[in-house]
Amino acid sequence: MAGASSRSGMSAALTLIGKRFASSLLTLLLVSMTIFVIAQLLPGDAAQEALGQSATPEQVAALRHEMGLDRPAHVRYVSWLGGMLTGDPGQSMVANMPVGEVIEERLPNSLLLAALAAMVAIPVALSIGIGSAMNRGGRIDRALNVVTLAMVAIPEFLVATIAVLIFSVKLRWLPSIALADYRAYARGQEAAADGKWSEVEAAMQESLAANPAPKVRVKLYGQRFAPYVPQYYLGLAAYRQNDCAGALRWFGDATAASIIAQVPEFKGVADAARGDCGTRLATNKPAVDKPAVIEKPVVAPPVVTQNPPPATPSKPPVSVQPGNTPVPPVAPSAQSTPVVAAALQGALQNWLAGRYRAVIAAPTAGLQGKSLAHLHLLRAAAFFAQSEIEPANSATLRASAEQEVRNARRAVPTLAPDAGFHSPRFRSFFTSVR
Repeated sequence: MAGASSRSGMSAALTLIGKRFASSLLTLLLVSMTIFVIAQLLPGDAAQEALGQSATPEQVAALRHEMGLDRPAHVRYVSWLGGMLTGDPGQSMVANMPVGEVIEERLPNSLLLAALAAMVAIPVALSIGIGSAMNRGGRIDRALNVVTLAMVAIPEFLVATIAVLIFSVKLRWLPSIALADYRAYARGQEAAADGKWSEVEAAMQESLAANPAPKVRVKLYGQRFAPYVPQYYLGLAAYRQNDCAGALRWFGDATAASIIAQVPEFKGVADAARGDCGTRLATNKPAVDKPAVIEKPVVAPPVVTQNPPPATPSKPPVSVQPGNTPVPPVAPSAQSTPVVAAALQGALQNWLAGRYRAVIAAPTAGLQGKSLAHLHLLRAAAFFAQSEIEPANSATLRASAEQEVRNARRAVPTLAPDAGFHSPRFRSFFTSVR
């Protein structure tokens, strides 16, 4: 009997939950229909309002077609309802981005606020209910009824304003701003526009510490939206301050690379800066103050670990000595210098662009001596970087990186990674390989 009673109670509870859920869905449907009908009855035209009064009829008609306003109202509602059921709520004309992305961006904060509100409201409501029940008809019951009715009658925005005034301004228990604060990022952008690169670096480091994840679009303040990529501005600041190693590190950040690639102006500047830094590091040239955007960056062969050769004597030597003595142009070796330069240049450009698999696949045929050692060094660095991108294959990739390090040392025993070109982690790894 007890088991039957338990099953009956469970069935009744599930039935009640199902009815409540169906009622909620029906309520949402009716509310959406009501809002849609009211929006249709409002005067004016959404396309005309978006374009302004100076827009031509052709422009208004084109935008109406793009927004679907030239279709019948019931067709538009059914289309919107189908999109909601399939997870596509449409495009926001205010934010100029998909509604799903707007909801996704704000949903965590909304859920957090709801949870915090529930943590406060539920204990307070239970306390008030229990207190009223225990003192039914008494002074405590009447006082609680008056207080609760007054709180219900006061608009929510007024309660929120008073709460901010008490708990944030007066008591200073809670922050008065949103948890996602992009003020430092906006300040860094303004400093970048003024060319104050040390301020850019400080502001972006502050912003990165508060919000480390790059985003395609965030709301800075008011109606100002922008891509959130502090790594890009840190790379630009490093480049402008002649820190090519830092610029390459920030521009090559894996979490920001995909977003930088989606913003044409960011991608153009980053690619130009990478190309220029690659040229400087590959040729061991000192840094010079150049603009961030370069028309055609030229990347030289990666001679990243050797000191610049001594000054060439006024008269070429009579005989060519083996070792590190450059071959005079009048007597080229059997090894094709243009081919070697092209091979190393291609590997270096792939490395700077983050195409590590292409660097790994770079052929070593025809290379000798220092050229071969430099290519093995690039391949070792590519294997090492790829191991950090693919944790599942880290052991195999690290083993390949170790083998490439040994191959580089076999070609040139004194070879060592350049501090301005390779990361400290890779240099430590290179040193640890025996």
